[in-house]
Amino acid sequence: MKRIERHNYLQKLIAFKDKKLIKVITGIRRCGKSTIMEIYRDWLIAHGVMQEQIIYLNFEDYDYFELRDPRKLYSYVKPLIQQDKMTYIFFDEIQHVTDFPDIINSLNLKPTVDLYVTAFPLLLCVERGWQDERIRSIIINDRIRHFDCHNHV
Repeated sequence: MKRIERHNYLQKLIAFKDKKLIKVITGIRRCGKSTIMEIYRDWLIAHGVMQEQIIYLNFEDYDYFELRDPRKLYSYVKPLIQQDKMTYIFFDEIQHVTDFPDIINSLNLKPTVDLYVTAFPLLLCVERGWQDERIRSIIINDRIRHFDCHNHV
């Protein structure tokens, strides 16, 4: 299947690479959030990042169903974090993880972690109680310049 290259989104992610912000890619279902992550992962590898520095989990994939439990997810990811170089963590459809703000905040505290997540925006707010002040993040989405959870509840 031919992939649509999304240059503008890629440039936004590159601009925030290695910054201690959680990069949140939002959008409606099937709009290409996962593809943007894939394009960025390919860019990282093309620019010298080793495969072992990249962790990618899609929480809609039943293979990772057990990792929707935050303790199991943390136990799985923590040993994979590189101590001497950056680890790029990609969580696709993070809203499926119970208490996801706690785990992504904890992982983002690690000095060698650069964290990227995708999520369906209304699910973030309504079902999981995402609050902007809980997570230091940047939202990557041209259609939603700033997503204010309180206006959509």
